[in-house]
Amino acid sequence: MILPAPPYWTLRPFDRCHNCDLENARSVSTNWQDQRTRSGRDMDGASLPRCAACRVQEVWMRPRRRFATLVAALTVTTPAALAGSAGAVRADARILIPAPTVTSADYPDDEKWHDGVGVYGNFTIDDPSDQAARYEVRLNDQKPLDLPTQNGAPVTVAIAPYRNGPNYLTVGSFGPNGENGPPTQYDFRVNPGSAPKAHWKLDEPAGTRTLAAEVRTGEDPVSAWAVGNVATGAEGQFATAASFAGGHAVTKPLVDTSKSFTLSAWAKPSGDGDGTVIAETGRHANAFALQSVGGHWAFVKSASDSPGAATEQAVAEQPLYQDTWAHLVGSYDATQNRLRLYVNGRPAADVPAGGPAWDARSLRIGAGAPGGARPFHGDVDEVRVHDRMVVPDEAAQMAKVPSEVRGRWKFNADGADDTAFGHPMTLHGGAAIDPDAGLGGFSSPAGLTLNGDGAYADTAGPVARTDKSFSITAWADVEQWAGRPMTLLSLPGRNGDRLSVRYLPSEDPYRGKWQLVMTEEDVPDAKSTVIENYRSEGWWDHIAVVYDAVTRTARLYVNGNLDQDRSEKAGVGAFDAAGGLQVGRSAFGDPEYWSGAVDDVWMLQGALNETQVASLSQLIEIDTPTGPWNVG
Repeated sequence: MILPAPPYWTLRPFDRCHNCDLENARSVSTNWQDQRTRSGRDMDGASLPRCAACRVQEVWMRPRRRFATLVAALTVTTPAALAGSAGAVRADARILIPAPTVTSADYPDDEKWHDGVGVYGNFTIDDPSDQAARYEVRLNDQKPLDLPTQNGAPVTVAIAPYRNGPNYLTVGSFGPNGENGPPTQYDFRVNPGSAPKAHWKLDEPAGTRTLAAEVRTGEDPVSAWAVGNVATGAEGQFATAASFAGGHAVTKPLVDTSKSFTLSAWAKPSGDGDGTVIAETGRHANAFALQSVGGHWAFVKSASDSPGAATEQAVAEQPLYQDTWAHLVGSYDATQNRLRLYVNGRPAADVPAGGPAWDARSLRIGAGAPGGARPFHGDVDEVRVHDRMVVPDEAAQMAKVPSEVRGRWKFNADGADDTAFGHPMTLHGGAAIDPDAGLGGFSSPAGLTLNGDGAYADTAGPVARTDKSFSITAWADVEQWAGRPMTLLSLPGRNGDRLSVRYLPSEDPYRGKWQLVMTEEDVPDAKSTVIENYRSEGWWDHIAVVYDAVTRTARLYVNGNLDQDRSEKAGVGAFDAAGGLQVGRSAFGDPEYWSGAVDDVWMLQGALNETQVASLSQLIEIDTPTGPWNVG
């Protein structure tokens, strides 16, 4: 290898030395080709070469004799007493490039807070030794970017932080043969992402034709005007929503669509055919639109404002569900020229955006251009417009629906509901509250006891909507199993159970399994989905049923855990159960009465996340939350 001229090189020989013990050597002589022999103490201020595992490293900071080039061939000589015989071994060496420098005017390393999540900043990388052939740049724990260069020339790269708070770049320089030196860590601080420029909650009462948006501090007031068949006051994903049946709402342009921006909304389609949920429109075409395309959600960009203009489409692979709320985010990244679509908080498509984007003339909710084309049939809620790119964590956060406790029964003294909704449990057939039957003295000493022969408890009517996201949890003692299948919980409809939670025992108490059976329609002989979990502890088990209506996914947790793929299934339909919550029996067919104790039953509107399930599966009786329950 031919090395460039000083000021310095760091060279490491990698070949194993012959018959030597460099770790114990007191003196090691080194000789660079065409140079005089130097001992370990003759190294221009450097220490004795660091030796480990028969490898030697020498740092030659500034040779006494300045040569234009130096052949990297190192001879290592060790004392005969250590080596067994005097000798020399030639070892190849490589150059280590110094740490690169990093600068940024957008996100300087000055311990101050700058711009925000989703906003690009320029970072310039430079190699002071003018040797690098490429730079490797990693933002926090993301995959590294590979930036080619020549002779260590500076390279500027645009990077958008994806999280607020302290961020850092890890930057390394690499020579033409892969040689590299120590990396540089560049620290900077990032503000949270800016609020949406406009946010339509669509909570207006029925009959309202002017739809007002909440705007970011410093922005002018914004309203959209209903045109045609638009009805406010419909049931929304949050409070109320606007229902569209061929009409739309229109307002002025809010963002420059030739730059980065984001559209998002909750949408619940109720009719066949493609429809536009929200669009940035021109005279003849949509600059961008969140819409359905062939039964799939899509984020679509038109090449120009002309009839029949070509389009680029980021289309979700998963088909959309009719009569089901979905959260949609369409984000245009002008810097990378990408279209990104998120459905229900998850990345659904990421494609090149094609040619240059153009600036739209207006914003329409419920239809596109020209003049309300491709109308959406269904309900729309929570429309947001950002004048920046939205990052994946933000898209996931916008899709979250907080859970709310609708019923909680501690069974400490009676069947009282511990929430303000007032759904007390009535005890039947010998069911009783036993002061010593609960989880234990440190958590819940009392509990509900059921004799397996006609005993159960129930509410007088429904506790939560089961055609929406919901969760049910309970503690159950399976130690005294009756030698037969037993039903712990059920929710009856008019023709069968909406769901039932069963325990199927085994001769080995640790091999019993839990089973969730969910029925998709309230009709005789309806299709059902069976989910199983084998994670029983053989005594007190914590059971959690979670149904996510947005993704149509059902999960069965036992003691806070899923059991591989068998305890989670997607594509599960739903209907709203007409009957009250049953504890200890099925209301249809064989009741499979529960034999044993039950404690601390919860029912919530909303799909619990893993953190919430884990918090309820601890052996402690926590206080009942009021209002939305946001954990994790």
